[in-house]
Amino acid sequence: MRWIVLLSIALFLRLGVTAVRGFDREPVKDEWSYKEIATNVAAGEGIRFDVTREVDRRPKTITLRSLRPPLYPLALGGVFAVTGPGPIPGRLLSVALGTLSVLCFFGWARNVVGPRAAFFAALALAAWPAHLWSSGEMLTEPLFMALVCAAFWSLSARRILPPGVLLGLAVLTRPSALLLLAPAGLLVLLTPAEGATRRRRLAWLAVTVLALVAPWVIRNAVIHGRPLLTTNMGVTFLGGNSALALTADPPGRWHLPERVLDDDPPPMGYYGWPDLTERENDRRFLALGVDWVRENPGEWTSLLLHKGARFFDPDPRSVKADRRLKAVAGWLSFGPLLLLAILGLPRVFSREMILPLGLIAVQLATALIFYGDARVRLPAVPGFLLLGAAGAGLLLRLRAIRGASGGPASA
Repeated sequence: MRWIVLLSIALFLRLGVTAVRGFDREPVKDEWSYKEIATNVAAGEGIRFDVTREVDRRPKTITLRSLRPPLYPLALGGVFAVTGPGPIPGRLLSVALGTLSVLCFFGWARNVVGPRAAFFAALALAAWPAHLWSSGEMLTEPLFMALVCAAFWSLSARRILPPGVLLGLAVLTRPSALLLLAPAGLLVLLTPAEGATRRRRLAWLAVTVLALVAPWVIRNAVIHGRPLLTTNMGVTFLGGNSALALTADPPGRWHLPERVLDDDPPPMGYYGWPDLTERENDRRFLALGVDWVRENPGEWTSLLLHKGARFFDPDPRSVKADRRLKAVAGWLSFGPLLLLAILGLPRVFSREMILPLGLIAVQLATALIFYGDARVRLPAVPGFLLLGAAGAGLLLRLRAIRGASGGPASA
């Protein structure tokens, strides 16, 4: 019954919010590139897309083959192959994936905090403002969160699909999932079992992740002459590690490379320089970001503090027209959850909290390395919800103790 309630609420809210925003609105920014790749996948042209920009008053076209991880474009391309390319089927896929992530989180949470607390935690995720918003976007977050929650459900319950398969698919959605192997492996090592059994489970976890990720890495090595997961790490690093990222209001955000390099902007903006290969553009962007960090260690340290503060700030400090709405939604949702999560900190040394804390730590590390943003924090919300559920349980126990001792709670 609880599964049906969660499914109904999560699906209804996501359909409603996306309908208000518009199922048929045109994809923008990252959405556009995912749609272009998926359209080519549906047409049998593979994982690639073309970008055309005017350079020296002449149109210049480059082909990108590894800018985005493959799994979400493949899933979206599979939908497009049936429906035809368009924003409506793409957003319906995101709604379905966002709903699935709520159900997978509920399954995982039941093994961490018990069925009753898990239901309320999953209900919170079903109505979470940022999750409702992302479930109407043609981006990786809904798929990534569904895979991570399903993987952790499998690890905590030792059932459904092998966790290594799910984590491998998560890496092919967002490469930062590689870092999740650390808490996953730690949980395997600390789970009671014979020593040989633990070692076999750990080896199987690593092997299955490697088996899923290896074909994509080998494919990229053939194309670019070097094994890699994506070619957007450099531009992402530069946009979040620069003088502009520190001095702009608010500090710690990501910025377009043409703004970061305003004295000598790349002719094709986000996509780099037309005379360089895709791999060379990635390396040049990364080198420029690393050079700034090396030359400005004090400023970079200050920037890290700003990124960390943004990660925990309930107000996403958006610069868009809806910034006030986002600020109110952030304080009403993440503000109280953060307080409950702090109360749940005494549980951090329990085995059940390894995965929630690991998820928070990985997303925090991603924010510190690249940029602080509510979008970076969103995949960590399930971890915060489980820590918050532990804090709420502590409050309820304290209330019960005060009531049993004749305190104000018994009046």
